[in-house]
Amino acid sequence: MIKIYRNNLQHVQEELKRIDILVNLQVEKFRYENKIMNEFQGIYISDEEVDSLLDPSSQPASNKEHHTINTLKTRLIQLESQIAQKKVNSLKGS
Repeated sequence: MIKIYRNNLQHVQEELKRIDILVNLQVEKFRYENKIMNEFQGIYISDEEVDSLLDPSSQPASNKEHHTINTLKTRLIQLESQIAQKKVNSLKGS
């Protein structure tokens, strides 16, 4: 069965799910990679922390990612693929 968006709201709702996964993924990465406690934790975000949040490619490749991060990445890839396919199918049907 070909899946399509029946209206714009369905598409927006799936895009919001995608954004939610992206936010959760970045939070989990931040928590995993920044376990070192310092006296300003929770009060101050350093320039390095901001840069690492804004540019995922700046993350050290040697860090092993835990299960939650991998699960979120998988969900994100699947949802993005699903959204792309539904967009194509929806345009064909109109």
